[in-house]
Amino acid sequence: MKKRLLYLVLVFIFVSMACQIGGQKATEETLPPTVEMPTIPPPTEPPPEPTVPPEPTQPPEPEATPTEEISPYYTMDFGGDLSDWTQVVLAGDPSKTYARQMGNRLKFEVPSPETYAYVENGSFSYKDVYIEAEVETVRSGANGIALWCRGSEKGFYELRIHTAGPLAGTYELFRYDFVLKQQKKVPYVQLLKGIGHVSTYEIKAGVGLNKIGMLCQGQNIRVFINDVEHLINNEPPVKDNTLTDGTIGLGVMSFSQGPVEVDFLSLTVAQP
Repeated sequence: MKKRLLYLVLVFIFVSMACQIGGQKATEETLPPTVEMPTIPPPTEPPPEPTVPPEPTQPPEPEATPTEEISPYYTMDFGGDLSDWTQVVLAGDPSKTYARQMGNRLKFEVPSPETYAYVENGSFSYKDVYIEAEVETVRSGANGIALWCRGSEKGFYELRIHTAGPLAGTYELFRYDFVLKQQKKVPYVQLLKGIGHVSTYEIKAGVGLNKIGMLCQGQNIRVFINDVEHLINNEPPVKDNTLTDGTIGLGVMSFSQGPVEVDFLSLTVAQP
């Protein structure tokens, strides 16, 4: 009995091993062979384009700075830049300085007798122009206070008033002639023929303020004192065609009596 049972066990073991071996072989035979996949190289990037050097940049063009145009017509006091004004001494010692800036004033101090001192603004030349100044007589012996227009190498037209001395309360009109000066003749040519000095109550004699104006327009020369135009004997304005254009100027003169101190407070240069 035991032998038969052992025999059956051995048969079962043998059959089981045969099935395993056969199944393993069948399984191994049915598996597909392993295929190695080719390695795909990564996509190559296109070569970089050649670098083109940037064009040299041009420096920016400087912006034109607008120039400020200075008008030849203006109203001013004398507190600013007076570098455009030049002293002109037509009688007396030209080495001395007779006009200087003091605050908002242009002060003339003429200590010696028979001295004719002017200042000229040579920045502009005018054909027709109206020039007006407010002026103060500070202290004075016999004096003259003047404006000029159309100044050039030929001469100029001058309005002169007197606030002190024997001629106080009068005015005169002249044409200054440089040719006569070179000939050692009297260079002041009277434009008020046969009259010379004109008396007027409009001039404030002595210490104080006056406003004097002169219009040079065409052949006409007209006089304004303290805002009043003066026509001699109600006749037309004085006429002269010798000078046609030129600069403007201011002046103070002393005569035989004592020093002269006169201040110019303001100036107006206007187009007629």
